[in-house]
Amino acid sequence: MRRLVVLLVMMLGACSSSEKMLYQTQFAGVAFDTVKDGKVAGKYQSRSTFDPKKTPDAGDVSLQTLANGVQAVQKDGYDLVTYSSPSGGKLTYSNKTSNVVYAQYPAIIYAVQGYKSADPHPPNARPTDVVLANIAAVREKRSGAKTVPAEQ
Repeated sequence: MRRLVVLLVMMLGACSSSEKMLYQTQFAGVAFDTVKDGKVAGKYQSRSTFDPKKTPDAGDVSLQTLANGVQAVQKDGYDLVTYSSPSGGKLTYSNKTSNVVYAQYPAIIYAVQGYKSADPHPPNARPTDVVLANIAAVREKRSGAKTVPAEQ
């Protein structure tokens, strides 16, 4: 078992971001990744993929994906944020030579842009801590709605 874990860690270390997400989705049911744009300061792409058979709650995955993007912005010193509505996509594992698709998972993608309050920023930029608190409140509300006791 120990060798399998070491081998898996070594494989993930040598893979691209998409390959890591594919392996994580296959084994854990969900994968998250946040990528910093190399050309635009404060711009990030927060992504996730999930296996609907293992992780049926796409809403929770979407909220975590957004939270990851906002946390990345905050970690890099930005205190304001704007973000896009989530866009969908697919992570596909296929054989390029035979065009056989082995696995395909839904993806959720947010474009997140960080700003510093002292610098020029759009009027719709919101404080990162407020956005994270709102995400946490929505998640709490969603989890509470799932655990409503049955009527007697």
